Amino acid sequence: MKKIMLAAGLLLCGFANAQLTFTSFGEPIIDNHVYEYDTFYNMQIRVANESEDETVYMKARVDDMVNATGQNAQLCFGGICLFTLSENLQVPPSFPAILEPGQTTSAEDHMWNTNAGDGVNYPMDYVLSFHKITEDGEPIEQLLSFTYRYNPQLGLKGVSLSQIGIRNLNTVLDASLNINTTIALNMEIVNLNGQVIQNKKVVEGQQSFDVSNLNQGMYIIRFTNDQNVSAQVKVMKK
Repeated sequence: MKKIMLAAGLLLCGFANAQLTFTSFGEPIIDNHVYEYDTFYNMQIRVANESEDETVYMKARVDDMVNATGQNAQLCFGGICLFTLSENLQVPPSFPAILEPGQTTSAEDHMWNTNAGDGVNYPMDYVLSFHKITEDGEPIEQLLSFTYRYNPQLGLKGVSLSQIGIRNLNTVLDASLNINTTIALNMEIVNLNGQVIQNKKVVEGQQSFDVSNLNQGMYIIRFTNDQNVSAQVKVMKK
């Protein structure tokens, strides 16, 4: 699993007498930054109320989604989990998460994408924000915003799949790899040690390749056109 955090530092939010810290597995979550993953990463989200005397009421919200349908994605906050996301969705949906002085939210709260996408349109972004509200649900102030990004092409060289003519493919493999392309291509399936496991010719249109003999794990699929231009994508064999 490869992760890029596009900043470093600590967010410390102070409103009135309340101090809130946002962390993920002990590391600070940074305001207005992008957390990018090339696997289905379960990103823990914890909020600690370090005030000695103020109760804080909060909600999380999905502000925007890019190249994502919201299917097979989870946002858990305040002990409530929603398993299909949409823009402007709030969690918890009907009542606030309550943080008493000295309290920290559940270690089970998280953002987790398990949707592989269409194989072409990446990255997949979920823009999340966290808000301080009144006990009656009226907004007070936005505390934090960040982007959770799933990108199976992270760190791979070459052009994008769409630039080389791939319309779609499945990046989670059972027995078949299904590809729709606008041009003929050479395809190589490469393991993470750099060994070419399969080499196939892909013709224009929709086709399917048997990958049932592949062992479970991650692979890189590399497509090359007749001008020697390449595009790559990571896939997972179940």
